Amino acid sequence: MNHEVTDRTFSIEEESYMFLLFAHFFYGNFDHVKELLNRDLPSIILEEIGPIITKSKNTSDEEFKVQYENLFYIPGPHYVPPYVASHLHDKHDDQSETAFLETLAKRYEKEGFLPFAEEKFLRIDHLGTLFMFQHFLLMKQMETEDNIHSKNSTNIFQEYVVPSYGTFEKKVSEQLEFGICLDFVQQIHKMMDIENQ
Repeated sequence: MNHEVTDRTFSIEEESYMFLLFAHFFYGNFDHVKELLNRDLPSIILEEIGPIITKSKNTSDEEFKVQYENLFYIPGPHYVPPYVASHLHDKHDDQSETAFLETLAKRYEKEGFLPFAEEKFLRIDHLGTLFMFQHFLLMKQMETEDNIHSKNSTNIFQEYVVPSYGTFEKKVSEQLEFGICLDFVQQIHKMMDIENQ
């Protein structure tokens, strides 16, 4: 799917909010997603995610759960792994996948994020965890009033998540023609395009 890229830029607080929202979506935390969408949001975010807000209000928790579990949780005919390595490397390239996971663990450890990642009981390359890592880094940046992202930590998102997300979205689009999960996956891709233009 082609996404129209605009000239928008987001503040650190807005970026942090979006990464937190995306993380909770990929964790399947629909209550947290709805709570985040019900906040007073800046107009720049409202313009981008307005359709998602409307759709989430019209989607029952049960419908979200069924879509989410069939897509991202229960291996089956509609399953799309929410793990970055699954979309970066060939299925049988265990060596590259292992090296990637080791690199990721080192970056998490360096930033003090590894305990959180391990507590999720998911592989550390889960999209929810990678989006939460970006939220975590932005929160650290705001707390220290450091206006420069940690180059190595930011690069992990640019090097791995951004290049693999298009493949991931395509696989989701092959499984769903419509629904809240497809809307979220496509909207996240659009927001990533804006952030990375």
